[in-house]
Amino acid sequence: ALAARARSFLDGFPGETAYAVKANPAAHVLEGLVGAGLRTYDVASVDEIVRVRAALPRAVIHYHNPVKSRAEILMAAIGHGVRRFAADCPEEIEKIASCLAGHVATGEIEIAVRFRLTASGEAVHDFTSKFGASAGEASRLLADVVARGFQPVLTFHPGSQCTEPAAWRRHIVAASEIARAAGVTLVRLNVGGGFPDRYAGLEAPGLATIFAEIADATMMAFGADRAPRLVSLP
Repeated sequence: ALAARARSFLDGFPGETAYAVKANPAAHVLEGLVGAGLRTYDVASVDEIVRVRAALPRAVIHYHNPVKSRAEILMAAIGHGVRRFAADCPEEIEKIASCLAGHVATGEIEIAVRFRLTASGEAVHDFTSKFGASAGEASRLLADVVARGFQPVLTFHPGSQCTEPAAWRRHIVAASEIARAAGVTLVRLNVGGGFPDRYAGLEAPGLATIFAEIADATMMAFGADRAPRLVSLP
């Protein structure tokens, strides 16, 4: 069942799929996902990085916890070769920059600015009060990322059990406006998780419907010549 679910994203999503390790970091789960062909993992701690490296030493790792200590940043980048980080405030970007100065070339580092929109009731569990910069703040942060020589990315999360494909469209359009205001061409756009499952009493659209909405919204909002590579986070 795990492998089949992984294949539904690897075969159907119009971009890269990253597994959120915090959902279940058990060794047999990670090994099962590696066996299914998953090569990208999203982590929230150094312990999760160690678990992923044990299952797949050459895995691509997103360290997308937007609050990290200096020691954690150094352990991730220097000790484990992590090059993808996230931030939602200027202090975090400054921390990453100062920690890695002299250790890793800035052009190798990708910083995903996490933004949030006003809650709309499209998800069962809303994350807007937990993480993310406002659209205006995100635009300024994105410009700072580029000014420092890092690779610019935007990331969002529509909330858990999001049953409205339009939620992804709303965020993707906002991402294009944020990037445009910053004068930045995105390297990547992480469209988060939130993909719904069918529970008793809860109707949810199929993954194919959501994937199609994401692909169409990205082309519409950015245009074919400026469309970023997509990442999903089931």
